[in-house]
Amino acid sequence: MRVTILGFGGWVSNPLFGQPAYLVEEGDAKILLDCGEGTLEKLFKCTCLDVSDLSFILITHAHGDHLLGLPTLIQRAKHLGKRLNVVAPPPVLDSISELLNTLQVPHYINYVDATKLHPEVWVRLSENIHVKAINAIHPVPSFSYILRVGSKTVAYSGDTWPNDDFLSEAEDADVLIHEVSAPPGMIEEARLHGHTPSEYVLDILRKTRPKYFIPTHYFIEPPQLILGKEPYSKSETHIIFPAQCLSISIG
Repeated sequence: MRVTILGFGGWVSNPLFGQPAYLVEEGDAKILLDCGEGTLEKLFKCTCLDVSDLSFILITHAHGDHLLGLPTLIQRAKHLGKRLNVVAPPPVLDSISELLNTLQVPHYINYVDATKLHPEVWVRLSENIHVKAINAIHPVPSFSYILRVGSKTVAYSGDTWPNDDFLSEAEDADVLIHEVSAPPGMIEEARLHGHTPSEYVLDILRKTRPKYFIPTHYFIEPPQLILGKEPYSKSETHIIFPAQCLSISIG
């Protein structure tokens, strides 16, 4: 499996971080997790792939830093005479239709094949791709995903306050991509806005014990990852500090 970071910032962050988008590849499967602004450019630049190469696009919620790159991908698909497989729970799919209406391109929905997810239910997207949506703790309808591709598991939090329902499902994942938005000292602000503060990283890793951990959704500055003085687990986790176009091979 290979995970390529196309963007890892938040809606208001250092422009060099880009906005959330991760490409998961395993064999012929190519799955995009979220689609912030500029995703098409990063897809070309970082992978030399085109939208026609994407197997599925999973969207966690309808905030702009996770969704506003999608109309451009749809337009590219239209140009190529292709359709995009977009996967999300109904509230997110409804928001996509509303966005295209607002942009005065409602017909673009004709280039989308939508797969509806319902929380807490495993859905088989293809022979070797399965996904489960979990309700996230965020002010708008939002979801975290457990993605199984072949024998590998990727757990993607999206935007959320630390959520034991998701963390229990993410236990022993090959890759955990979890937001760490708020710097130290902003726990209450993070709770109010449904984000994860730096102080919770150690607890998250203790509960999940992933092989690889990728922090995401940075604000203006990278977060301080507070891991404590003692090892959090007897198992080994590789912490990947993200950068645009960084590609990680998962053995």
